Amino acid sequence: MDCSGEATDFWQTMLDKGSNGFVITPVEEPPSSNGMPAVTNLIPTELGFYDSPCLPPDAGVRSGYSGIYVCLEMQEVAKQYSNLELRFSTPAVQLVREGAGVTGVIVKNADGTYGRINAAKGVILATGGYDANPELMEAWTRPEDYATSSWRNPGWGTTGDGHLMGLKIGAQMDPCPQPVMNFRWGNPDSFFDARTWNAIYFGLMINPEGKRFVREDLPFQAVSNAQNAQPGYGAGCFQVFDENMMEGMDDAAIEEFKGRGWLFEGATPQELGQAAGIDGENLAATIERYNGFFAGGIDEDFNRDLATTMPFTGTRLFALTTNSCVLATGGGLTIDGDCRVLDVDDKVIEGLYAVGNASGNFFAGNYPRHIPGTSIGRAITFGYVAAEHAMKGE
Repeated sequence: MDCSGEATDFWQTMLDKGSNGFVITPVEEPPSSNGMPAVTNLIPTELGFYDSPCLPPDAGVRSGYSGIYVCLEMQEVAKQYSNLELRFSTPAVQLVREGAGVTGVIVKNADGTYGRINAAKGVILATGGYDANPELMEAWTRPEDYATSSWRNPGWGTTGDGHLMGLKIGAQMDPCPQPVMNFRWGNPDSFFDARTWNAIYFGLMINPEGKRFVREDLPFQAVSNAQNAQPGYGAGCFQVFDENMMEGMDDAAIEEFKGRGWLFEGATPQELGQAAGIDGENLAATIERYNGFFAGGIDEDFNRDLATTMPFTGTRLFALTTNSCVLATGGGLTIDGDCRVLDVDDKVIEGLYAVGNASGNFFAGNYPRHIPGTSIGRAITFGYVAAEHAMKGE
């Protein structure tokens, strides 16, 4: 990670060659993580595109929202180089290993024929994870990480091709089960939009027994893991809130979510429980106990930061279905400090590199959402390191 600044500077230099004026800008971050005191001073590491007026208004500033526009810009920049060729609809299907090293790839052309591309300097696997491959998810991750989760990735290409090509020629891979980037805020289709954010932020997470099971303001993946640990891998859990907590969710949104079978309403906890399939008596006791914490300012059950939320004071209660949401997988091929892939004997496979979610030995067990820059930042930095080493051998 020592090269992250150098990689960012290089990226900005490339963006400066484009016509739209993209600018990489630090993202303002809070001084602590989710209301919990930080053990050490926070190192601001998250970058976005705040000063890029060329972005559409709905793109947002974070890389996850604006990334497609940046990729399109880089595609245009790449066309300025006569020694760089982009081939679309030409997936790699097999690595060519001759002797101790990789010397090229077999590709499938758009017309269905196959060809070979030779690599004088090396092959860099930047094929992403395998979250769009149900068979690999079942084989390589924990059941609770996908059993009731929906899928957030907007692309369909993350099917583990790089992993499988590497394993085919003897590459080493992270042990199973492998980590998953999992968030809360999921719905049965994908990810709840901004209309629900206040309701989810202020509400309680409740299991079918009508009980809380997590500190609701923990980082996304910590809440997700807690839900996945509930009976049935978290099926039947809800965000419970009242009408005073749901600014942004108007009548149209309420009717939409009810129509989809995602939202239930009741005048009392018992009535809401009957509608949603929650133990209503336990839910009433849970809400009463939670409200009582505000007098003393301490959540005696989960230590939630009550200064940033509110008690139940309304006359309409809602339960919004919730599940975990898989963004990506974080396990991959074992690499060294130059992003070179290692074989099962920890020996370098010459000419083969892996970066981003195709590479491994980075995350241990889970994706630390509370530490910014560990996903897209890693992909950018490791891609830069791999390319530098492939070209210069150092």
